[in-house]
Amino acid sequence: MNKRGLKTKGLWENPEYRKKMSEAHKGIKMPPFTDEHKERIRKTMLGQKYPPERCANISKAQRGRGCPWQRGEKSHFWKGGLTSLKLQIKNLIEYRQWRSDVYTRDNFTCVLCGQRGGKLQADHIKAYHLIIKENMIKNVEDARNCEELWNINNGRTLCRPCHFKTLNYGRPKN
Repeated sequence: MNKRGLKTKGLWENPEYRKKMSEAHKGIKMPPFTDEHKERIRKTMLGQKYPPERCANISKAQRGRGCPWQRGEKSHFWKGGLTSLKLQIKNLIEYRQWRSDVYTRDNFTCVLCGQRGGKLQADHIKAYHLIIKENMIKNVEDARNCEELWNINNGRTLCRPCHFKTLNYGRPKN
């Protein structure tokens, strides 16, 4: 804490000073922040990380403050239990097993650039969306029964930059 902070802290401990300042500031409202001011605050805070002790204290203070009455169907964000088929499939244990098998087979190494470890991704060689379309997968059970989707010979390990370069990354290209 700088000198000014220590001086002010000492003043606020004095009850007379507190009362005087309270009276002086009654009825004064802070003007709203301008966009320029908000942008300066954003740039100042950008990339700032809290020390582990502070994170632990924040976590401790927030414990037990969950809002169980606002979870699931009771939340105002609830949209009737809609989860995309793609996300439902990626949450299956079979998908996690397929990824693990592909990584193990490729020795956790990108097959294009040879990078070992890091941010690796399992990629379907034949595009994921094509497999779903050709096998007419409409639900999770269809996906579980589709052998082509879980075939590790249709998978390869890629690092993120190499995966971005592939033709079938993300959405289907027209």
